[in-house]
Amino acid sequence: MNYVIKMDCCQLLLQRAFIRLKNISIYYLWKIFIFYKLSVRKTEYSFDQSKKTE
Repeated sequence: MNYVIKMDCCQLLLQRAFIRLKNISIYYLWKIFIFYKLSVRKTEYSFDQSKKTE
């Protein structure tokens, strides 16, 4: 009986850890995506500015 409870507990902890890892990876992917978008926009903006000065 005790063994089964331990197994369930381990499974629960693993599931929690997995969910947390998934959330963290999604969060970081989102951050990277936003950062990429912003940097692309900045380069486009500077490109436009250089065009105007010419």
